[in-house]
Amino acid sequence: MLKNSIHIVKNFLTESEVKQVLDSFNEAKDKKVFNSREFIDIENMPDLKKKCEDYTKLKIDYWQTLKCPEGSSFDKHKDNAEKETVASMIIFLNENFKGGCLLFDNVIVYPAIGKAVFFDGVNIEHSVNKNIGADRYIIAGWFK
Repeated sequence: MLKNSIHIVKNFLTESEVKQVLDSFNEAKDKKVFNSREFIDIENMPDLKKKCEDYTKLKIDYWQTLKCPEGSSFDKHKDNAEKETVASMIIFLNENFKGGCLLFDNVIVYPAIGKAVFFDGVNIEHSVNKNIGADRYIIAGWFK
């Protein structure tokens, strides 16, 4: 379904689902850090997992909630986390900042609360421009 494509879904998550994810992140005591980004593995959200898998017709291999600090960005890359990875997703959890856009060669995806982007991250290069004015919260996930 996602081979060489980008699917943008406005309001994929409801306000209550976004709140549930953010609350889970804020209450987590076991946050990890990678490249100045705090993250937690997503657990105990079977309804949200099913929603993502039903949309893509793929199985989530790994997903996490991330806090990208103000001023962070992500250079152009392709996703190759695991050999079985076939697709990627980003779901925006806040929008109270400037920048923080998901960038593809000919597409700019502006953050909006609950907006999901499902895409062929293995074959399509993508990056994120600098978020200014606040931290950026997202769900990042990879499918197999």
